[in-house]
Amino acid sequence: MKIGNPLDRDTNHGPQTHQAHLWKLIEYCQRGMEEGATLVCGGSQVPRPGFFFEPTIFMDVENHMFIAKEESLGGPMTLLTEFFMGFPCSDMDTVLSGANVAEFGLASGIFTRDINKALYVSNKLEAGTYNKTDVAAPFGGFKQSSFGKDLGNLILNTCKIKT
Repeated sequence: MKIGNPLDRDTNHGPQTHQAHLWKLIEYCQRGMEEGATLVCGGSQVPRPGFFFEPTIFMDVENHMFIAKEESLGGPMTLLTEFFMGFPCSDMDTVLSGANVAEFGLASGIFTRDINKALYVSNKLEAGTYNKTDVAAPFGGFKQSSFGKDLGNLILNTCKIKT
């Protein structure tokens, strides 16, 4: 995964917006490890100029943990391992109930090849946005519902150049 300038087409992960947020991500990861979550990859600031933080994945996250209840709004992601072990829907309901306990519900997603599982999860998760497999799609509504498709280079199409 390439970390760098978000306007570079080859970049997969850009910088954080400011230093305070970078520090928040560092604390987030430290607390996750202290509470017993398994750090699969990442978890550190990238050693280069800028506010770059490694894409980070935690597993074995339990609902009572800080990283299960607090939004990182950055590189760290917590994974519910049950999604990847092929458990039947009755066990998936337990996972979804745990996810719905969180006080946040901005976005959610699933990575699967099973469209029935994706549809089932989309109907059960309490979140405003749901992504199946692709999280890089342009995001936003039309007319007065949104400010436009503001992810990636598409935002440049709405800019007016001034000199």
